[in-house]
Amino acid sequence: MVVLKEFKETTTGWCGRRGRTWSFKVHVLDEGRWKETEDIGEAALFVGANESLCVSTRARPELRTGCVYYTDDDDLERASPSKDDDQLAVGVFSLKDGTVKKVWGLGRHRSWARVWLTPSPSIP
Repeated sequence: MVVLKEFKETTTGWCGRRGRTWSFKVHVLDEGRWKETEDIGEAALFVGANESLCVSTRARPELRTGCVYYTDDDDLERASPSKDDDQLAVGVFSLKDGTVKKVWGLGRHRSWARVWLTPSPSIP
């Protein structure tokens, strides 16, 4: 599986303010060829600069099926003084309908990179 991440121009908010958000495309290997898909089954994908992983939503029902959880991990974009804080985010992208939901409540920390932390298996 390959996940492609790109900027998407948007018109959102009050007075049709223009902005940018992330968009994702997922490709799977099918008979030796890469094919785009919007259906990743009951999985949720987590992507970021530090790590990417695929998680079963059966084991984690609080996660949204068929979605990409992402961090805005572009260091150059994050450092840009003209970058709007609304675009510096952690979000959830639906592969089925292309909608984005931001994850709020993390505070404004422009200089801190956002990363996914995954639990390590305990060592017996």
